Amino acid sequence: MKPATQHTACSIALGLGLLMSAPGHAANYVVLGDTSEPDGISGFLGTPHLINVGEFSVDYEPVSTGTQAHGSGSRTLTTYAGIRGITWSEDKDKPCDIVVDAKELVSGRQVGDSNTAVMAKDGHFEICKGSKGNTKVVEFGNSKHYVHGIGVCTTDKKDSTENRLKGIRIYPTEVKDDGTLNRMSNYVQNKHTNCNDKYWRKPVNCPTGYIASGLRVHHRDGYFTGIGLKCRKVELGNSPNKSDVSTTR
Repeated sequence: MKPATQHTACSIALGLGLLMSAPGHAANYVVLGDTSEPDGISGFLGTPHLINVGEFSVDYEPVSTGTQAHGSGSRTLTTYAGIRGITWSEDKDKPCDIVVDAKELVSGRQVGDSNTAVMAKDGHFEICKGSKGNTKVVEFGNSKHYVHGIGVCTTDKKDSTENRLKGIRIYPTEVKDDGTLNRMSNYVQNKHTNCNDKYWRKPVNCPTGYIASGLRVHHRDGYFTGIGLKCRKVELGNSPNKSDVSTTR
């Protein structure tokens, strides 16, 4: 997974420029609203660290299409994203590096547009004390699927404070173009070889109508022990962005 590149800004610029040229749009952009952080985690408690990818800012320049120029001066936009996958790595059997793959809900496009939204920037948290490796990835193949639930596999040591994360399951909600949601009970998973299937821990879920916009990663002494969620409500708004701030040049 790679961070958003320059074409991200251009895509957003084009869509938003067309939006600004036609005032009075109805609430037809999929956005994120109220926040919810479910109690509990999947796995074992440790020191929590929040990876928040529900909002991120993108700078873009005005663009021209044909004979018309859209916008004047540079702009900074805050747009919305949900989690679609997770990559994690180990250092000598200790899970210590995690990257959250997030994708924009829209890219300045109206509901019903056929274009696929561009990838959002990644969220990253690392506590490795040495070199990381043995990387695993769990992600959805469907571009409209976002995480609403997560479960982890751990070791099963007598001292629960020594248990480590060894596998991740993610549960999808389909976010449709009109803002309606299809919440599913299936999951995709990946795991390390020392994940025993008996030790998949109870998943934690966002409330109905919400998707995951962040992870609460619990850790101890250089390894991950469990994961919780930060969730945002999916709703329709009259702009795909939280803010639209112009600057003069």
